[in-house]
Amino acid sequence: GNTWTLRGGIVHPGGILEPMVLEKKDGTLWALVRLGSTQNNVDDGGVGQSFSTDRGKTWSPIEDHLPHPLIGVHSRLYFGRLNSGALIFVTNDSNRLRRNLTAFLSEDEGKTWPYSLMLDARDGLGAIDGSKYMSGPSYPDLVQAPDGRIFLGWDFGRYNEKEMRLSIFTEEDIKAGSFVS
Repeated sequence: GNTWTLRGGIVHPGGILEPMVLEKKDGTLWALVRLGSTQNNVDDGGVGQSFSTDRGKTWSPIEDHLPHPLIGVHSRLYFGRLNSGALIFVTNDSNRLRRNLTAFLSEDEGKTWPYSLMLDARDGLGAIDGSKYMSGPSYPDLVQAPDGRIFLGWDFGRYNEKEMRLSIFTEEDIKAGSFVS
């Protein structure tokens, strides 16, 4: 870690924030990113994606306005691979507000996302200026224990409620669409 060399980069007119990259089984790198704004500090696209087939030297142009569930508001997302090999994507299942924090599961390398588990459906009280844009559930991150339990943390209402939340669930819960474990 003493020296670093730039290998490649992903570009979008409004900028990209908080990218998450995973390697697909065919070796392709798949990046999902929170898109910055292209005008008036308003989030235009929510989530974007880009691919690299040369180990990150070059990346495809950002695709935005992706199909459900690859959506989100101006907030960080989580994207990764679980111990089973399935992909997990956690986002605000909304195009307008930080609400409906949901975990989605794909067993076919992201072609389809047939399973979901709602983790937090609440709206926040609003940001300092009273808007709901910066309130509600946001910034999910997770780890999976060797026994399969998924520990997902996120913040809720950082200006008013000031909560840190934790859900513990399994792939079976996501497939059932409710906490059955």
